[in-house]
Amino acid sequence: MSAVNRRRFIKVSALAGAFAANATGAEAKPDRIACTTTTFRGRFPKFPLLEFPAFLKKELGLSNVEIWSRHIPEQTPEFFKKLKSAARDIGSRIINIQLDQPGYDLSNPDDTSRSKSIDTVRRWMDLAKTCGATSLRANTGGKKGQKFVLGRTADAFGQLAEH
Repeated sequence: MSAVNRRRFIKVSALAGAFAANATGAEAKPDRIACTTTTFRGRFPKFPLLEFPAFLKKELGLSNVEIWSRHIPEQTPEFFKKLKSAARDIGSRIINIQLDQPGYDLSNPDDTSRSKSIDTVRRWMDLAKTCGATSLRANTGGKKGQKFVLGRTADAFGQLAEH
């Protein structure tokens, strides 16, 4: 029996899911499934992000792409436009950005620091929109041992929701 690498495992799993859906009479809906760059994080930065949508489409038959912020080499509107085009040109789309950049903390007890964090996430929200993503996942923040104050964090997310 041959060893199963991650790529083969994911491809076989996707095919098994499609087979199971067809076997039960349900229609396979790959348009409801996405894959994130974090699954392939060992391949980055060697693997050019602008090629990732085509890789997913060719190898897994998936058109919905989720991107981990740490895989984005340029945080500029120009790069995000290129990313949108790379996906659109092959019939795919960027659906979500996972924001895990250091330097933001939406639960920070310091009002000035929290305000800067909100501005950081707003900037990422704008970049996400530029590449066509309809959502951005931001973390609450907080430090180990720091008291979590739900109201403070909820207020930060409330301000982001208004953006």
